[in-house]
Amino acid sequence: MLRLGWLGKSVQKTVWRATNRAQRLARDVILGMLLSGKIVLSEIARALNPEKRAFQTILHRLSQNLADDRVALEVEVIARDYLADAGRVTWGEYEFVVLDLMDITKKYGKKMPYLCPVRDASESRRGGPKIARGWWACEIVATTRDHRVVPLYRSIWSTLLPGFRSETDQIRNAILSTKPFVSPHALWVFDRAGDAGARIALFNELLPRWVIRMRGDRNIWRPGAEHDGPRTMLHVAQAMAKPYKAWCWVSRKNQLVRVRRRFGWLTVQLESGGKWYTLIAVERDENEEDSEPGRPLMLLTNIVPFTGHDGERVVAA
Repeated sequence: MLRLGWLGKSVQKTVWRATNRAQRLARDVILGMLLSGKIVLSEIARALNPEKRAFQTILHRLSQNLADDRVALEVEVIARDYLADAGRVTWGEYEFVVLDLMDITKKYGKKMPYLCPVRDASESRRGGPKIARGWWACEIVATTRDHRVVPLYRSIWSTLLPGFRSETDQIRNAILSTKPFVSPHALWVFDRAGDAGARIALFNELLPRWVIRMRGDRNIWRPGAEHDGPRTMLHVAQAMAKPYKAWCWVSRKNQLVRVRRRFGWLTVQLESGGKWYTLIAVERDENEEDSEPGRPLMLLTNIVPFTGHDGERVVAA
């Protein structure tokens, strides 16, 4: 109960500028999600009051408020106020900003609006890519080396929604919405979904420092070896010397374990005569999740020139 009281006061500090309806909506949803551990409206209402008549009243109130355009505008104000509050913490202390793209699959939601084809990541891990129906989502959090996390942004979109332009535009909006509230010296981190030419160009345009986990099938050019032609990133990373060491966190059986890893780096180009980047190759072992024997972790960053200390920070990120 102490935790609920603290959370209620915290919510109140953020939503004070909104109308009473929007304040109550925010308080009900946040407390209901904490109590139920779910984001389904009926589960939120049931967690707030399981008695049948009260549950139906709460569910009706939540649905009405969410359908009201005026309340929706108030919720946008609440989101901006939250970012301003979070920014007072993340601006100075949080050195990493992580942007993650994900899917929300709705196997049985046939009547839900604008369900579009998505790649079901959970099914893909069990055997090859699987296309399902759902929505795409983008999430941004600020974090530190010891894994303190502050959520900053989350949005969903559909490729079938009227006015949708591209996934790159969705990423642009997410970055521009969040960037004023994080340190200008923060290192932005992207998973393999960031490994695309248009997205790399976007990161160069908007971000001073970024690092992307790469797939390894992209061709790259190495300095002094232009006459040899391009090589795949995986081939270069496997052959690269790895004289440096860095402490980092890895996932083993859903547990975070701190280990020391050898890594090396090399200046590369993504196209002949193009911009210079730094490729980092980090040794991995078979006990790590999502690892393959002999396949290093490949990181591409725009931090050039490069030092061993910079490398440790990128590997940690």
